[in-house]
Amino acid sequence: EDVWTPNGRLAIKPGLRYDHSTGYVSGGQLSPRFEVDQTIAPGTIAHAYIGRYYAAPGLEDTRRAAVITQTAPTANPVYDLLPERDTLLEVGVAHDFGADRRAYISAYDRTVVNVLDTTNLLNTPLFAVYNSAIGVTRGIEGHYEQSSPTTTVGTSFTYSLSLAGGVSGGTFLFPPPDVTNLTLQPEDHDETYVGDAYVTRHFGADLKSYVTLESQYGSGFPVAFLNGTGGRLPAQIGRAS
Repeated sequence: EDVWTPNGRLAIKPGLRYDHSTGYVSGGQLSPRFEVDQTIAPGTIAHAYIGRYYAAPGLEDTRRAAVITQTAPTANPVYDLLPERDTLLEVGVAHDFGADRRAYISAYDRTVVNVLDTTNLLNTPLFAVYNSAIGVTRGIEGHYEQSSPTTTVGTSFTYSLSLAGGVSGGTFLFPPPDVTNLTLQPEDHDETYVGDAYVTRHFGADLKSYVTLESQYGSGFPVAFLNGTGGRLPAQIGRAS
């Protein structure tokens, strides 16, 4: 990676990463990444980013501990998992208001091939990895924070969706589906609206001790796995300190 600053208002950050994984799943990818940061007004920076990512499954197949996919004693489990490959596009604006006040807002779009996820093996605490053929995550997030030597106050919000389709591989020994004819459904971690607000108070002679009060809101997770008609759990509010 490198940083090129042709002038005091512009920064260009190109990068290139190579991943290679071995184990019961092997693969590799050359991933280019590119970011541009541009000062568009005093204290205001706009940025744009595009990059490729690679993720191999964890080097463990818990089906060896709870074999549910094979019945013949001489059969071997089928290691058919595939590495995940992502493309991320993000744009956003950050502004420094001065007096230790700052905010940002950004929008992102992430498309995924061979989504990696986990599921429980029957009624056990064991998790097994599987693939979904394709997935997409899109959203808008914002954050505001102001601070003083003794107090920090902030709030953030996210509007997003996370969809996937074509379960196959791993625990689900289905053949890969036709990705041109898939209906994407919400993933189990998809939550449309998320927000939080917090206050942190520092105290003591060196201000290294602190107490935080935080409130969180979520609009509710899907009830059924990859089932868009299954409804959602009720909205929830949590508090932490």
